[in-house]
Amino acid sequence: MLNPDCKIVGFEFLISGAQISSVETLVSSELFTFGTTVSTTDNRVAALSQVPQFLIKQYSPFPLLRIYFSALTGEEICISEIVDVVNEDYHGVLTASGPCISAAPEEASISGSVAWPESCGDRAMVIQMRDTETGITEYTMATTLAANGAFSTSTMLPGSYDVRFKVAGALAQLFLNVAIGAGVNSFELSALQLGDINGDNVVNVSDISLLNASWASQVGDPSYNLVADLSCDGVVNLVDVSLLNTTFGFSGAVFGM
Repeated sequence: MLNPDCKIVGFEFLISGAQISSVETLVSSELFTFGTTVSTTDNRVAALSQVPQFLIKQYSPFPLLRIYFSALTGEEICISEIVDVVNEDYHGVLTASGPCISAAPEEASISGSVAWPESCGDRAMVIQMRDTETGITEYTMATTLAANGAFSTSTMLPGSYDVRFKVAGALAQLFLNVAIGAGVNSFELSALQLGDINGDNVVNVSDISLLNASWASQVGDPSYNLVADLSCDGVVNLVDVSLLNTTFGFSGAVFGM
């Protein structure tokens, strides 16, 4: 929504091209508290302030609602009619809607690589994507870092995201405000910092404790811990202690507030 000329107390509009199932409010309750009703019969969305409160003037477009659909009914999804937008004086105001969007949105995906010893084999990996406008983590995708250092994801919608990569046993890396376009989006990660044995994104005494629990074990032993074998030579020994010391006290990237 964009309302540079007046404050808003309520609105009502119709959607075509898809069957509405539910609606989620994206506006902070500190700015505007309103009750939203949805009519699945005619795809009508209506909202009215629940208290004497107005949506203040907004001079740049901002996300107001997220609308969920249960089925597509046309080739394009449109605001087919703006029934009313009501200002602080409870008068109707002039309105206009933007263009329709394709009912089959373009899809994006992620692929990438990182320097990774083949001896370490495949390793579990989680990729999270947070919408830079709403601050909502839209995707959390489990994937695999292959022995050759390559990885890829399933599809997502294009948009602007903060993208976080976390490999099991390594500290997380974060890319901020990335424009994810349709098609394959490539990432090149910097060298992984190993030693996060317990997976809390910090290398500290807890990780030393877990390394000690696997001390002198090798592949096939009940106490062998893959992520404690930092050198990936099949044995947990002094080499792994030395490698953990190089990252001790470090912490991985997290999404900011």
